[in-house]
Amino acid sequence: SLYSKEALTKAIEEYKNGSTSSELTTKYGIPGSTIRNHKSNSKLKVGGGRPTLLTDQQEQYLVELLINLELVGVRLTKPVVIKLSSEYAQAVSDKDILVGRKWLTKFLQRWKTKLKVLKEKKMEISRRNGFTEDVRVGWYAKLDLILRTNNLKTRPHAIFNCDESGFSDESAGEMVIVSHETKEAYEQSGGSGKCFTTSLMCSNAAGEILPPFIIYSAKSLNPQWTFGGPPGSSYAVSESGWINGHLYVEWFKWFIEHTKNISKPILLIMDNHPSHVGIELIQLAKQHQILLLLLPPNCTHVLQPLDAVTFG
Repeated sequence: SLYSKEALTKAIEEYKNGSTSSELTTKYGIPGSTIRNHKSNSKLKVGGGRPTLLTDQQEQYLVELLINLELVGVRLTKPVVIKLSSEYAQAVSDKDILVGRKWLTKFLQRWKTKLKVLKEKKMEISRRNGFTEDVRVGWYAKLDLILRTNNLKTRPHAIFNCDESGFSDESAGEMVIVSHETKEAYEQSGGSGKCFTTSLMCSNAAGEILPPFIIYSAKSLNPQWTFGGPPGSSYAVSESGWINGHLYVEWFKWFIEHTKNISKPILLIMDNHPSHVGIELIQLAKQHQILLLLLPPNCTHVLQPLDAVTFG
């Protein structure tokens, strides 16, 4: 079994105070024989068993983090929690650690008074693709709470919304007339070498727009692609041309720099996409007093201002 020194110490103390070993096994995930042996033999070294990956204090931080992420709209599927837990373990240990489903099962068992697994209810396709009243009311309740508790209702310049949109630079082929024997016709490409491009935009409720973050589909950035863009634009590349977790963190650091003169806290509303949520970004947001609020899945066409208006 995996358990921490702190958990064993607590279990021994509670066993001495009348709790049964079976109760404590369920609570802490520690074998009953281990608890009884330590109680009957005080010379045994606490912590002699295999330790957990994280200390009790670190696990408690992770638990609170997950609870807060759910509150701001993150859909915590098991793969997402495994990803976040792995990133956190790597951050605190400086080692390349990947936790698995077995670790997650034991972690949830240790913290079952705080976290639980809940099966999502299936929603009809018409409702899932639509914008339901329950979703609208629930999301705006979260938004209102954040605005009220952080005195943001009178500070529109501190309320930001970001969104990305991708587009191809390959224009549709023009219709041409050919002989009956010709099977295919080709048009010479412009030769830009960047078939897909993503633009990440960010603006605030006061109507101010930050310079865009442009991502090209390439292995390296061609300096010519940075000419003629809006002043202050930032450029990057990815294999697909889409944004990924690493690039989103890079953009977020850029966002921090561009908003450093705005009094904190500030709010950033963004899409509910896995690449947008990672331990490094969450810790950066906390460090710089940037509140995060994620939009509900499948509702960006209604709730996402940049999607509904700017990119629409």
